Amino acid sequence: MATLSATPEKNQPIKLMLLGYSGTGKTTAYASLAVDKLIDNKPAYNLFILDFDTKAEEMIRAALAALVKDKKISTTQHDEALSRCDVAVCKENTGIVPVSAAGGTVDKIGVVGKATAWTTAVKQLKTWANSLDDQSILIVDSLTYAAKAAANWSMGANNKLNRELTWQDYQGPQQLVENLITIAADAACNAIITGHQNPVELYKNTGRLDDKGNVVEELMDTVVVPTSIGKAGSIKLPARFNHLLVVSDGISKDRRIWTKPTAGVTTKTPFFARCKDYYPISTGLAEYFALRV
Repeated sequence: MATLSATPEKNQPIKLMLLGYSGTGKTTAYASLAVDKLIDNKPAYNLFILDFDTKAEEMIRAALAALVKDKKISTTQHDEALSRCDVAVCKENTGIVPVSAAGGTVDKIGVVGKATAWTTAVKQLKTWANSLDDQSILIVDSLTYAAKAAANWSMGANNKLNRELTWQDYQGPQQLVENLITIAADAACNAIITGHQNPVELYKNTGRLDDKGNVVEELMDTVVVPTSIGKAGSIKLPARFNHLLVVSDGISKDRRIWTKPTAGVTTKTPFFARCKDYYPISTGLAEYFALRV
C-alpha cells in the first residue's frame, strides 16, 4: 500500500476551472500569469491558449497595458509577458448557408464548408505536446464555445452540420468535450478552463403519478455548472479539476475572483486554509498560483 510522505510533493500542477458570466473578466484574469516576478518574485508561466471565443489576444493586451498604466509592471515585463502567450484561434468560417428543411431549404447563419474549429484545436494540442511542462499553463477559453465547436464537428461528421441538435445528437460532442477535459487534467502542466455559468435544476422521482399518469418529480436542488452540451454532461465536467473559482461582482461592485461560494457557484480549492476569500481581477490569479508548494 502506498503511504504519504510527511513532506508534500513539490509544485503540484494547478487544474483550475474558472467560471463567470460573459464580461466579468475571465480572460483578463489569467493574463497576469504571464508576467515575471509580479507576485513574491515568482517566475512567469508560459500560456498556451486555445481561443474558442476569439477575443483572447485583445483582452490580454488590454489587461497587460492596464498593469503598465497602473505602474504595477514595467514595459519590459509587459513585452516579455506578451511573448509568453501562444494564442491559437479556433474559429469557424461562418456565413449565410442553405439548410434542408421541410418543403425545401432555408437560409440561416451557420458554418460555411466544413467545421474546422475543433480540428484546429486538436492539431494545436499535438503541436504543443512537447512544450507543456510545469511552468506552462494550457488554457481553454472558453468551454462554452469549445462545446459548440465539438458539436459542429460531430454534426458535420454525421452530415447534419448547421441543423439543430436533438437529444440523440448529444453523445458525440459530450464525449469530445470530456476528452478535452481529460487531456487538460492529465497533461504534465497547469491548466485553466474558463466557462460560463449555467444554473441546472435537479429533480428526483417521487414515485407518485399525477392525474394524467405522469411521474411527479420534486425539485431537490439548483446547481451552477459550466455551460456545455446537455445537463448530465455539464454536471460532471468539473470533477477532474481540484480548483473551481468564480469571477463575479459579489457583494461589492468590483469584479473579483472568489475562492468561496458566491453567485450560486459552489467553489472548491485545496488552498482553503491559505487562500483569501477573493482576489483582484488584475493580479489575483498570479497571487493564487503563488500558493503552489
